[in-house]
Amino acid sequence: MDTLAAIDVILIFDIILLVYGIYTIYSAFVMKKTQMPVKWLVPEQELKKCRDAKGFAEAMYAKTVVFGVVVALFGLVSFLNRMLWLIAALEYAGIAVFLVACVVYVVLLNRTRRQYF
Repeated sequence: MDTLAAIDVILIFDIILLVYGIYTIYSAFVMKKTQMPVKWLVPEQELKKCRDAKGFAEAMYAKTVVFGVVVALFGLVSFLNRMLWLIAALEYAGIAVFLVACVVYVVLLNRTRRQYF
């Protein structure tokens, strides 16, 4: 695979992350409005086991918004960095922040699930 094709794949990945981050933020707002967890966060079969779906939705709202913002910003900054700036340190820092955000979000999600399920 030549360098240009590799960059194209990474740019597509950056765009996917941007869209996913925006969708995550949207899902959090839907969760807050409906006071029910969204299906990608809690599968329908497991939702039946939830002791307090409204409480779970409220507990995960802010965490999900923050996670969505971090993912969307990473996608956007990574895309712009590859297209315009080409700052290697920014790329590495962005990847580190993204990975830490993923780990923290999964840990918080699991803790919240244990509390409400």
